[in-house]
Amino acid sequence: MTLSVSIESTSVVVTLPSRLDGTNAAEAETDLAPVLAAGRTVVIDAANCSYISSAGLRLLLILAKVLKPQGAKVLIAGMAPQLMEIMRITGFDHLFDFCETLGEARAAGV
Repeated sequence: MTLSVSIESTSVVVTLPSRLDGTNAAEAETDLAPVLAAGRTVVIDAANCSYISSAGLRLLLILAKVLKPQGAKVLIAGMAPQLMEIMRITGFDHLFDFCETLGEARAAGV
């Protein structure tokens, strides 16, 4: 499974798979093309994701680089502590807003 995209009234919720790596990042990028074109706030549900490779980080970077200049928020919800550590090490913690739960992210994205 790659990612799941759900268009809601105020945002787009993108649910990450358990692993976001070189085996599925290209397909995920294709799935995200309409999200990037829409320029809407994106809430990334990372609750079930336990591994992100450099290919997955690249995908997140693309989201931030395309959407933030358009004024759209990019929020990540439910990220596991080991992935948060990767975000801190890579400096990605400065690119995104992080929330504990999907509900908090939805509320913050309004």
